[in-house]
Amino acid sequence: MDSGNVFGKIFFCFCGFQGSTCCTILSVWAVIMMLCLGGAMRLQAVALYEDIKFDEAHNNATQTEINAVKAYNNASLSCFVAAFIYLAYLAFSGTMMAVNFMRSKSEKRAKSY
Repeated sequence: MDSGNVFGKIFFCFCGFQGSTCCTILSVWAVIMMLCLGGAMRLQAVALYEDIKFDEAHNNATQTEINAVKAYNNASLSCFVAAFIYLAYLAFSGTMMAVNFMRSKSEKRAKSY
């Protein structure tokens, strides 16, 4: 029994080779981007100050700073969660790409006989 046929029969293919390749590439980019953005938020990058939402209504500068730090940490956590979700999608689309590759390889072998 050919291992390519077994691999192709185990997994149901949800999208074609080009679609799964595109999703894999975009997922790699998204994981890198979300990790970089989450790291920048964790380091409290000044360039991202306008992107965070927090309550500035306090007259006390210390309380405003505490709220800003909490907002940076919450935004950072959200970016890391998004990176994890994209990582799971990367595993799924990479599996679909491998299934399509094995199926096309198996079909080429079958045609050559």
